[in-house]
Amino acid sequence: MEETKICSCCHEEKPIDEYYKFKDVRGKERISSRCKACRIESVRIWREKNKSRHKDYTRQYRAKNKEKMAMHEKKYYEKQKAKKQNTSNDKSDIIRIEKCLHQSLNATPDISKAIAFKKQFFQKKLIQLRTVV
Repeated sequence: MEETKICSCCHEEKPIDEYYKFKDVRGKERISSRCKACRIESVRIWREKNKSRHKDYTRQYRAKNKEKMAMHEKKYYEKQKAKKQNTSNDKSDIIRIEKCLHQSLNATPDISKAIAFKKQFFQKKLIQLRTVV
């Protein structure tokens, strides 16, 4: 049976996995008193009320941790660059295979066996690429 807990904010009984876990001062793992949904909502409200304070804190953090932020931004940029490159390669492969398939269908009937084999090969390859994209 799944463990449950009552949220101190919304007073609803929810499973333990809907609460954040943290370690207290002694290193003991604890479960927060508010559920994730209530915690997210309270943080959102606090940020709306304290926009300038949050902005100042963010600015100070970025100034203190320039190397860390630069490394994070570089890692994000590289990940996005690789993602974009992979999708563009997949699209160009699909276009190339569709052209080859079209050309093989319009070939002369002398080589019908080769065409049939080519057609099967390219259709399988096309299906594989479309499932990846």
